[in-house]
Amino acid sequence: MIIFSLNLRRGGSRAKRKRVGYHIQRGDVDICFIQETKLSGIDTNLVKDMWGGDQVEWSYLDAYGASGGILTIWKKKTCSLSIIALEERGGDFNSISSFEERIGVSNRSYRREINIFNEFIEDMDLVDLPTIGGKFTWINSNGKTMSQIDRFLLLESFIEDWKVDSQYIGERDVSDHAPIWLKDNRKDWGPKPFKFNNMWFKHEEFDSFVEEEWNKIQVKGRGDYCLVEKLKTLKNRIS
Repeated sequence: MIIFSLNLRRGGSRAKRKRVGYHIQRGDVDICFIQETKLSGIDTNLVKDMWGGDQVEWSYLDAYGASGGILTIWKKKTCSLSIIALEERGGDFNSISSFEERIGVSNRSYRREINIFNEFIEDMDLVDLPTIGGKFTWINSNGKTMSQIDRFLLLESFIEDWKVDSQYIGERDVSDHAPIWLKDNRKDWGPKPFKFNNMWFKHEEFDSFVEEEWNKIQVKGRGDYCLVEKLKTLKNRIS
């Protein structure tokens, strides 16, 4: 399965829609999420034109005034709609999970926001997968301020079932946001990503606890097998 996501920042331009269609068709996408379409009344012809065929279904939320608008498109033979609930609340959700994910501005004012975002990820039992390709998903017009504010947050069960190991950040072209791809890997890529909460580092006894528990774990076998088993055991003890 291939999933594509892009914050389009206004989709009224035919040139923009053609470019999005190029990404979808070239990548043989199964599901496409487009945010900030700034469009109302999306019709069948627009969706089929972007998708490059009629074997497609979609759901959308109209833009409210000059903001918002969400379009979800999926391949008929791959996916089916169970339930979808969208509600327009206004405003932007531009949080980062660490100071390294934003440069060009002072990060001091973002400490509380970062903590809240990481607590949300932890409370919802989500995994923030590592990225490949680019590092930042949004760059302002002067090229000096950059942030990683676009990402997939996934359940561990989805990662395990679809063998997902990373999310790919592409190059910007029709928007100041970069597109993101999520691809499954049906090969045996080993253990699923080790979920880690950066907040643990703030506990004064965390380092000593990890070292002590790691040394307690005794596993026999090949080196790679021992590493996997010790990580699994350590994860359970930390949780």
